[in-house]
Amino acid sequence: MQSRDGEDRVALRLSTWTDGLGWCAQKTIELEAAQLDDLHRAVTVARRRLASRRAEADQPAAPAKVIHLPTVA
Repeated sequence: MQSRDGEDRVALRLSTWTDGLGWCAQKTIELEAAQLDDLHRAVTVARRRLASRRAEADQPAAPAKVIHLPTVA
């Protein structure tokens, strides 16, 4: 967690492992504390809908859709 201008922020990083280099950051998204709560709710709703569809269809679900997040300046 970081603080900028008195506001708490969280950085989410997507990293991949590469032999010979180790962990390499691919993407970083910074969120304000309030946005983190919103992200958690969105992910929870998506997981519940996916689980419900899988239970109804009794088969693997289609590939996931991208959830666009607001960018942070």
